[in-house]
Amino acid sequence: MLGSMAHSAMAQGEIKIGEINSYSLLPAFTEPYRKGWQLAVEEINAGAHQRKKLVVVYKDDGGKPADAQTAPTNWCRARTW
Repeated sequence: MLGSMAHSAMAQGEIKIGEINSYSLLPAFTEPYRKGWQLAVEEINAGAHQRKKLVVVYKDDGGKPADAQTAPTNWCRARTW
């Protein structure tokens, strides 16, 4: 399954990374973190001349461990990678 996800992402010229956090439960702590990685992705992509674009697929688990555990499986099934 991972091989097909990687092949799909490579065909699109993208490298996709999954990120799960509790943005709605702890916004005071997680929003600065989120803005930091979004800025880093923008800077990486700005310098990515003729390279693959970095894309982050994120999920707000709302502080629910069960949602955090199922998100990667759901991404694979939905092929949102």
